[in-house]
Amino acid sequence: MIATVLAGRGLLRLAMGIALASSLAACVQEPLEELPPPEPVFLEGYGPLEDDGYHLPGGDDERSQLQFETLTFVPFDRRLVAAAMLSPGERDWLNTYHAMVLEKLAPRLSPAALAWCKAACAPI
Repeated sequence: MIATVLAGRGLLRLAMGIALASSLAACVQEPLEELPPPEPVFLEGYGPLEDDGYHLPGGDDERSQLQFETLTFVPFDRRLVAAAMLSPGERDWLNTYHAMVLEKLAPRLSPAALAWCKAACAPI
């Protein structure tokens, strides 16, 4: 009944806006709880190391160097590479990566796709 009366007078939107504004103001006025900083969690026998190596379990002094393996082979978009800003090492890495991409993809590509891939993987 009240909504009908308010709507008839065009005040329904105003009443809803006031109710929304007051509920938002109530939320804003409450203080935010401060969360404590997260504590580091270490598994038994593992923890922060003072060097960059990985120590094998059992107290061995041997270290194995972990490396990433490329899982996807897609050429970098040359429009996004500022070749003038690359160091010689970065340029070599990018050219080596593109050679791997072409080597892996070439046997599976159609002639048109192969032509595109060769252009995309050309040395920088």
